[in-house]
Amino acid sequence: AFSIFGAALTMLSFASLAREVTRSAPAALIAALLFMLIGLSLDMRDEGYPDRIGQALAFLALIFLLRFARSNPRQWRELVPMCVLGFTAGSVYPGVAPLLEIIPMATLGMAAAAALRGRNLRSVSPLAIACVALMVVVLPVLAVRLLAALPTPGLEASLATTAPRLRVIVFHGYPFIDLRSFWFGGFTSVTAVATACLFGRARRQLLDGDPGAALLWGGLLFAPAVAITPLVTGSSNEIYALARIAFLLNPLVYLSIGWELSALRGLFTTVRARLVSPKVALSLVAGLLLVAASTHLIIVGLHAGPQPLYTGHRALSITVTRKNDLSKLWADRLRTLEAAGPGTILAGLETSYELAGLTGRRIVSVPGGHTPYQDNARDGALRRGDVADALNPSADPTALLSVLVRYQVTFVMVDLARDGKATWDWIAGQKELTTVAQGSGWKLYRFDPARLDQTLEI
Repeated sequence: AFSIFGAALTMLSFASLAREVTRSAPAALIAALLFMLIGLSLDMRDEGYPDRIGQALAFLALIFLLRFARSNPRQWRELVPMCVLGFTAGSVYPGVAPLLEIIPMATLGMAAAAALRGRNLRSVSPLAIACVALMVVVLPVLAVRLLAALPTPGLEASLATTAPRLRVIVFHGYPFIDLRSFWFGGFTSVTAVATACLFGRARRQLLDGDPGAALLWGGLLFAPAVAITPLVTGSSNEIYALARIAFLLNPLVYLSIGWELSALRGLFTTVRARLVSPKVALSLVAGLLLVAASTHLIIVGLHAGPQPLYTGHRALSITVTRKNDLSKLWADRLRTLEAAGPGTILAGLETSYELAGLTGRRIVSVPGGHTPYQDNARDGALRRGDVADALNPSADPTALLSVLVRYQVTFVMVDLARDGKATWDWIAGQKELTTVAQGSGWKLYRFDPARLDQTLEI
């Protein structure tokens, strides 16, 4: 149900932002369709996750930013929903807070550069007010998010749960990220086509002082501009942060393409009227190339996304997902846990992750990458190590007892396929554990603290 809500919120907020940026309903419709077909591959199952919800709320905040920047006389009430939505978006997902600091700065920078060309910096003041207001409101959320990850030194304080596979090139001692592995996948990639589209209508609107065009230019040029500097090549933490920001900025590429495709209607009308000049002919050639590139992107996107998703048998395909529905496959485990009563569960990392989601119970740990980074920085490695020791037959025999007591564990669940036969047999021989129930390939135990003395032979 939450995925349905998230899908509707994401698409409506993106289409509304596209409409506000371009001030064109056809452009917004085209951009939304491209985003849904290519960007999301018609797969809305992840739209209930915090990153998508936070991203959608950020889009709504940017809509009110543009409305205030364009209003004349000033509509100060537009700042209220902008600030509320911005603060909420940053609170929902950690990556959105830096996004809402970066986009206003990039937008204001592009608008100021265009205004300097016309020597009219005063025209940027409404946009500057909105950008500064949004940045100030989001700054406390960003500070809390960052400070929460700093107390523990070393790898566990990193924002990165999994380091992105980005290639760093060193040219005469100057390190930078290879854009082909990060942003531009080739001349016909979505980002390459979208960047080329900036030099059409978006460029003209930017030079005319439009804040929507400035937002589009700033949003699409930020990631590649930072990637070619040595600022983010120092650690996996910095590379991860850039990769997450780029992921959240990615929907803007469809907005750029949609805006330019919607402009072709007027171009073809001019051609039909036989008003062909060298400038119009050049625009016509560029338009035909854009149509060809967009068609190529849609065909490739459908072949790589929706087609295998709905008709194939990949790990994330609809067929495999329905076949591996744990709420049905694990129905006997879930009924047993519900009847056994409340309590913390000790299980393997993957099993714990799934049980926590299906039952809402407390668990000891989950795999790396599935924990908020502030929790991971506090004791993520310790908890994962404790689970590994507790379920390892060759580890110190007291490790299991220590974990059971320290984390106030009530139940222990072992999975024969995941944990292995050695762990299965070893857990079965523990005197402090009593069998609650078992099924095909799984067994649930209850920890009885009263048996500790017997186990320790006290």
